[in-house]
Amino acid sequence: MGALRRYELDERADQRFDTLSGGEQARFQILLLELSGATLLLLDEPTDNLDVASAEALEAGLSTYTGTVIAATHDRWFARSFDRFLVFDGDGGVRVSADAGWAAE
Repeated sequence: MGALRRYELDERADQRFDTLSGGEQARFQILLLELSGATLLLLDEPTDNLDVASAEALEAGLSTYTGTVIAATHDRWFARSFDRFLVFDGDGGVRVSADAGWAAE
């Protein structure tokens, strides 16, 4: 129940997966990956199409994840907690940065 609570799913513990909202299903799938022992999560626009509460619950759940999270996102709010960024320059170069440039705006 503690794991479900981290992703704000504890009140849905008795529901079938197909009756959960899209945001709840996304959070549950990430929780399953975490519980399976995955040490790397590769997320492509994880907050896309999530309501604010679902995005915040996802972020809270990921904050306790001890593995590595690589996320491609345009969500500046979600990216504010990242500790480093891969920045793709216009000339095709890639560099590591402490901020994404736009994340500090």
